[in-house]
Amino acid sequence: MREVFFNAVKNGNLEKLHDLRVQAPGLVNNLDQGYMEYSTPNTITKVPRTFGSQGFLLAAEYGQVAVMGLILDLNAKCINAIDDMGDSALFIAAKHGKIEVMMYLLSIDQNLIDSINMKGKNIFLYAAEHGRIEVMKYILNKKPELINSVDENKENEYSDYEKGFQPLNAWASPRDINIAALLMAYDIKGFLPPAKEQGLWQMLGGKEKSASYLKRQEILPEWLSLLGLQNEGDFSLLRDEVTNFGKNLIFIGAFSDMRSLNKYMPNEVVEYIVKIAANSLASESRYSNLFSAILKDSEALEQLKQRCAREILQEVYPHFIGNHSPELNYIEELQKARNLDHILKASEFMADIVINKCRKHNSGFDKLPAAEEISSWIAPVLGGKSEQFENYVSQELRSDLMNIMYQALVKHYDASKEEIKGSIISGVDKAIDECTTTEPQFSREIKNANKRVADNENTSGRESQACKIKKQDDKDRGDEKRGRTL
Repeated sequence: MREVFFNAVKNGNLEKLHDLRVQAPGLVNNLDQGYMEYSTPNTITKVPRTFGSQGFLLAAEYGQVAVMGLILDLNAKCINAIDDMGDSALFIAAKHGKIEVMMYLLSIDQNLIDSINMKGKNIFLYAAEHGRIEVMKYILNKKPELINSVDENKENEYSDYEKGFQPLNAWASPRDINIAALLMAYDIKGFLPPAKEQGLWQMLGGKEKSASYLKRQEILPEWLSLLGLQNEGDFSLLRDEVTNFGKNLIFIGAFSDMRSLNKYMPNEVVEYIVKIAANSLASESRYSNLFSAILKDSEALEQLKQRCAREILQEVYPHFIGNHSPELNYIEELQKARNLDHILKASEFMADIVINKCRKHNSGFDKLPAAEEISSWIAPVLGGKSEQFENYVSQELRSDLMNIMYQALVKHYDASKEEIKGSIISGVDKAIDECTTTEPQFSREIKNANKRVADNENTSGRESQACKIKKQDDKDRGDEKRGRTL
């Protein structure tokens, strides 16, 4: 029955499991005596090994979520089961890349993501150790702060730092450029932690060098070569370069977000230009291997861009964003901040020009509102209707709005401030409503260039047709002349 039960678990055969339950109602809670025959002194035998707990872990390994649910229905305590190495079902699922199992377990208890196994590793470091990049992404998406976690290195009784065993971080994973791309996109703070060459155990004559030191010496040159680093000290430089790369990608991406440009250029062309620019940026870097890997991994790329957009917001537009949240799309927030900043600056520019013009040509206008005040009137109007002029206050629109503002000031110069404000706001509001789309100069140049190309093609076509007609006439006249000669 033991073999039948575990085969049914592996294959997800719920019907067979129900049959076994009928034959032996208490099977799930029965001790697995067969397991005891194969246990060794190194296994954790103090934990009860029931058919249920063993089956639950086996189902996690094979991704049989339905079987896990069935077992938990029969004995809820099976969720706490661990294997010979002290790993729970969540760790086993991570090791074998069974994300659907992890999702199921975390839906039961979201605190399981903070679990630590008996070797002192959390679930992220465990996934990294086994090179499960998709699991790493899933975990970081749930809890990004785990990127900088280190293990507690509980390998054995001599494993504390003072005895020479130094905790490791996610760089203890298999040397893979795609894993490096993910770690750098999330801005992992440190490289491989240092390790003592000799600890107390080595000094007492147990071994010449500590296990942590030997492992680090094995890992380090491989990572340096893969990342294009000359030495460990270059890691901080690499972090800065990755951040700069991400910020440059944000600026390149802003090109594709110009809806006025997209209106006059096919989306495929815009996307192609952006892709060429990004690939060129990556290939010209000394870290081209890493940057190319980031560009190929959509999730790592999005994470890097979101992180860099957040940093740009904090550095350039700190007053545009309040509380930070993982749910925020920082790229969109950055675009909104840029648009609003452009509108505010355009408003200040127009108000300043109009006030100076009024005072220059009308010396009696000594009680005009300040330019800052007028700017504060029109900026909300422009911001509220920015979609109508595609978030770009073009030269033509500025000219129209400044003329409206000037006329309002001239007409109401001796009126109350509220009357002046009302006149300006209503005039600006009406002008924007009547403006279907203000075409930016660059877009207009593209449109005109396309028209010139089309005109040239038509002209060339007409000229070509005229040449054909002329050649045919010449041929006909030649034939007629030869006929008369004959």
